[in-house]
Amino acid sequence: MGTSTNGEICYGIICDEGAEFPWDERGEIEEWWLLDVLKYKSPFELYDHKGQYINGVVPSKDKLSEYYDHRHSFLKANPLPVELVNYCSLDYPIYILAVPGSIKRASRGYPIVFDPAKLTVSFDQVQALLDFCEDHGIEVGEAGWVLSSYWG
Repeated sequence: MGTSTNGEICYGIICDEGAEFPWDERGEIEEWWLLDVLKYKSPFELYDHKGQYINGVVPSKDKLSEYYDHRHSFLKANPLPVELVNYCSLDYPIYILAVPGSIKRASRGYPIVFDPAKLTVSFDQVQALLDFCEDHGIEVGEAGWVLSSYWG
């Protein structure tokens, strides 16, 4: 087992080492987006406040599917307008806030061919990225195409 080293390119904003984000306390940006920003409520509860199944009862596969299908449908209808790109390492993450869909990666030993002319983002995508940062008090620098690496 080795360490992966990946090349990455995306349209985004480089965040400084040690940058603090509003989702840090929750841990996961998607959880923060769904629960804190969008106030998502599942149609029923499966987990208690400790993250364990309620009363220790494992739900049926159908109930689990219903629970997660509802969640995924809600997220699809209300997508997170940014994607995190780690430009450092697994143990020491530093992030780029990127336009979703703009990210291309190549893993060590597996080069990819791509057309640089297809590296495009729309004005609306860039504006959504900037609005997201402003709406959530994230101080950022300039947005643009970023070439980075990741050591995982």
